[in-house]
Amino acid sequence: MISIYCRGSQKTWDEALPHLMFALRTARQESTGYSPAFLNLGRELRGPNEPFRKLSNGNQAPFEPTAYHRALKERLNKCYENATRTIRKASERQARYFNLRRRSVEFPIGALVWRRNHTLSDASKARTAKLEPKFIGPFKIAKRTSSTVYELETLRGKTAGAVHVEDLRPVS
Repeated sequence: MISIYCRGSQKTWDEALPHLMFALRTARQESTGYSPAFLNLGRELRGPNEPFRKLSNGNQAPFEPTAYHRALKERLNKCYENATRTIRKASERQARYFNLRRRSVEFPIGALVWRRNHTLSDASKARTAKLEPKFIGPFKIAKRTSSTVYELETLRGKTAGAVHVEDLRPVS
């Protein structure tokens, strides 16, 4: 979201932080169904242009701390229960979407694979991570250490370390 505020000039992005934080704190989150401000404070934040709430006759509403505290506690408890339920449903939905195309992958010992390249940008070497190849290799599977981790070696037999199966692609 910061990049939206930086379109004009990257030198003034910090001036927009209060507005950005207000937007993030008051936005209703899909996974909880509530804004972070409401879950933390028990009420929605008032915007800078929102007038003070008044009764229909124009007077301020009377304030009674104990009744307000009791009502706030009850309302927050209901909200937390509802948010917990909604988070559980969102988690199940996200797991379903994640597992939709998820396939377990196994590589036989000796198979040739590509390994994901985790290169960082380095200005001193004029290296940009975005322009580096996504996968390097090929490497040979030397040993399976767990259901998701394989030991690799180069084609010359030198150890290349342990790699998670998500970072491997078969050589086709």
